[in-house]
Amino acid sequence: MSLFHRRPTEVLAIQESGDTLLLAVVGEEGLRGRVEASSSGGLARDLPEFLAAARSQGLRLPSRAILLTEAATALCLEVPPLRDAPRERIEGLVRFELDPLLPEAGPGGVACGWATCGEQGQGGPLLTCGLGAAQRDEFAATCRRAGLTLEAIYAPLSCGPVLASEVQAGNVLELGPRDVSVARIEGGRVTRLRRIQPQGDQTALGVALRELSSSEPLTVVGPAEERDLGLLADLVDEVRHVPCEAPASLLGAARHFLGQAGCERAAGVPAQAPPQPLSERLPLKALAALALLVALVAGADVYLHRRAGELRERLAVAERAAQAENRRQALLKQRADLDRRLEPLREAARRSRSRETRARELDSLLGVLAEAPAGIALDACEDRGEELLIEGEAETPEQAEAFLHRLNLALGGRGLEMADRQLERDAERLGVFHFKAAFRLREDATKGAVK
Repeated sequence: MSLFHRRPTEVLAIQESGDTLLLAVVGEEGLRGRVEASSSGGLARDLPEFLAAARSQGLRLPSRAILLTEAATALCLEVPPLRDAPRERIEGLVRFELDPLLPEAGPGGVACGWATCGEQGQGGPLLTCGLGAAQRDEFAATCRRAGLTLEAIYAPLSCGPVLASEVQAGNVLELGPRDVSVARIEGGRVTRLRRIQPQGDQTALGVALRELSSSEPLTVVGPAEERDLGLLADLVDEVRHVPCEAPASLLGAARHFLGQAGCERAAGVPAQAPPQPLSERLPLKALAALALLVALVAGADVYLHRRAGELRERLAVAERAAQAENRRQALLKQRADLDRRLEPLREAARRSRSRETRARELDSLLGVLAEAPAGIALDACEDRGEELLIEGEAETPEQAEAFLHRLNLALGGRGLEMADRQLERDAERLGVFHFKAAFRLREDATKGAVK
């Protein structure tokens, strides 16, 4: 938040994140230029050299600056109506909520800022930033030595919703180098901000997906890889991308400072000392008790969100397994239907093969019987379905044995073999021997039944 009554037209936005330092000149029309380089270990050491390098590239630098630093914390608070509340009371309320989250602030107090929270002084969600006052003063002194006036301090990955000024309801996602932030917009206001840091081998985007609902609109602000946008489009029904040439929060913080569209959705930290230390406003015991309560509520919120994410992940796995089982059952049903339609055709084929086999057997049998030698008289040739029965008479047992042997050899080459035979003297006719033999289709041990 600016301390100047006259609205500035441009600002120098500085962002330090890990080992990277980024300078961007932002005006009313948007980004005018940017310079990025590796950091050697501190803003106080790098800033003068970096400013000189930017000027050597022809970039005209404004004297007013804002800073995005990891030392600042951003969160959403639920506050009462503020229309008639004095500024001192508002600052005390916000610092009271921020103090437990910034234990490093120490006796120097907490520096804080806030954003507009609804029309006509209505209570509701309020997005704010804060950091230790001692750190704030150190950053201001660093900028002053470099010839800059530090106007406001913001937290990275917190001002992305400023770029989504047209969104009245839905989620806003900002992708950082390692982390992501998910903000929820309701009624045109930020009602929730969550910065996500992946653990272990997790990806920031994969963890962020647990915070998103497929049925709610999603707006991605700032630079984003095509593969990440494609993954989001596959999992969320409505995805909109607001591209830009610099980190979304850096441009959003600059727009907030310049008072442009969407600025009411972000919060800045004035570069001034807090009006009154928090420890002087409330008894220390009450402050400690409330700080513990806030910490417990925050811990419970983190745990519940983590559990909800795990349950959503398990539900997704169960749904995928159910879909796979449904597809398998559908395929089995199709196969059963096909088998039912093919069964009449298979039965007809079996009957056709059976008739062909029986015709070959009868043809072979009649050919051999027609060559019966003298002394052999045939009485019957009967087809019993499973076997062929031959009966006759011979003058001697040797003639019967020889005839049956030749008959077995002849029919064996056609798939038939003698399964049973009988030879006995005819009691009614002297000197005549009665014989009977049954032939069946031979089973081939290696190829199955001979057809």
